[in-house]
Amino acid sequence: MNKKNNKTAGIDIGSSSIKWSIYDESLFKIINTGRIRYPRDTFLESYINVNKIFSIFLNLTRRLKEQGVDSIGISAMAPILIALDKENNPLTGIPYNSLSGSNYLDLFDSDYIRGKTLNQVNIQMFLHKIRWLNEYYPNIIKNTKYLLDLNGYIFNKISGFVDVPVQDINTAFEWGLVDNLNGSWFSEVADELIIQDKLPLLVKPEFNIDSEGVNYSIGTVDTITSALGSIGVDRSKMFASNGSTLCAGFVSKSPIISKILYNDLYFDNLFLINGCNSQFSTILDWAEDLLRTKINVNSIDLNQQNVLFLPYLQGERCPLFDIKIRGGFYGMDKSTSRDDMVAAIVHSLAYIAVDMLNSLSDLSGETMTEIISGGGLSKEKLGKLISSLTDIKYTITSVEPATLGDILISMRGRGLIRNYPKNPRKFGLEIDNVINPDPSYRIHRTNFERFIKLRDAIRSAGI
Repeated sequence: MNKKNNKTAGIDIGSSSIKWSIYDESLFKIINTGRIRYPRDTFLESYINVNKIFSIFLNLTRRLKEQGVDSIGISAMAPILIALDKENNPLTGIPYNSLSGSNYLDLFDSDYIRGKTLNQVNIQMFLHKIRWLNEYYPNIIKNTKYLLDLNGYIFNKISGFVDVPVQDINTAFEWGLVDNLNGSWFSEVADELIIQDKLPLLVKPEFNIDSEGVNYSIGTVDTITSALGSIGVDRSKMFASNGSTLCAGFVSKSPIISKILYNDLYFDNLFLINGCNSQFSTILDWAEDLLRTKINVNSIDLNQQNVLFLPYLQGERCPLFDIKIRGGFYGMDKSTSRDDMVAAIVHSLAYIAVDMLNSLSDLSGETMTEIISGGGLSKEKLGKLISSLTDIKYTITSVEPATLGDILISMRGRGLIRNYPKNPRKFGLEIDNVINPDPSYRIHRTNFERFIKLRDAIRSAGI
């Protein structure tokens, strides 16, 4: 190993905040962490202000540099469609979970797309959004020089947009525009959408440049860095990232073709089989506004409730892929209190997590020994329900795994590590709590089964 730098930072750009960690390579530990929340108007339902995010990012990198950081790895939320004009200014900033253009999803041959991209056509892809822009905002596409994602935009802005912009292939794979057979752009669809000349150069997540005394790695999407920083390349564990959305998955030697979960390109010729829902902690933000109360997840009553809440407020991605399903309270009567409604909302977060994790376990063919959970909504009481309903040990990290994944990518890009670890704890992943299945909470299986039956009945009825 060619040890050159001493402090490496990982910066994860999420949909509600930017998280960061500093790793001291001589101490083999995380020495500092932090979080910066965005102003409320930064991330809207159909628009994200990428320049505001870049400004916050740039100020953060200056602060980190003052703390002795000279290398930074980046990750960003699931695909954000950014169209750049000739001066490299953003014309769009369409979030991954935006329903804009979702009525065009059915126009694509799902079997054909899945055969090329390994994934079901879904709302976080770019295909239907580009078609929607062509239909309703043709001047945007007409004036677009290049299409990028958020981490690609930030990386290229740091480097001064030299020559053709670059985008990491792992994130681009989620656009639905990369052919898995040859690792290049999906030319047939790109030609159909008339964007072939607007696509950036594909690079690996470890691709790096030096700028003003700091080495930056382009990194990749936060789902992948969360997995890298929590389970590494260990195929016997699942990761769960509990942020604005819930993402969970496991590492596989080969893709698993499924209509309910994603295949992502991972590292070292591996795949990440994973799922992300349409919202998670944002449900609590909505509930606090609706019910005019502050919700402390760890003070919630864990007894079963007569009331059930379906938390599908923006449709759903995995494992349903149903943009039309909606949420609501069920089983309410005159005795239902606000506390009952709050408890039902929190319980529903555990139920959708269990639904996702069960789907992953069924596909894995492996006996999963542990769920490594990180993110702002990795809480003890949610963990108790999830562990008891899945019968799997639930480990909560005290370090944001995505930022550690960013750090590992930066270190490998600079040749400081040869391979990605099977156990990221050797590189500073710290554990806050370990929760084992508790038989006393398995009574929730009754409500979980009611939850699934009610959801499926509502979908079948087209409500």
